[in-house]
Amino acid sequence: MQSQCVRRAVVNDYKKIFNEDQIDCLLAPVVSDDPLTLAEYEQSDDIFSDVDIFTVGANLAGMYL
Repeated sequence: MQSQCVRRAVVNDYKKIFNEDQIDCLLAPVVSDDPLTLAEYEQSDDIFSDVDIFTVGANLAGMYL
């Protein structure tokens, strides 16, 4: 129940930002590090969980790239 309230708050914040007619797009980082090399990619099992934090807000609000 609490997570539904948080999700609704995030969605409402994004709607408020875009409905104010002051901005057309919102730019935000999607990764925090430099790109991986192929060797690093092949050796790692869990490479994307740490950098997903930047995409959480857009995903919660239902904004798809």
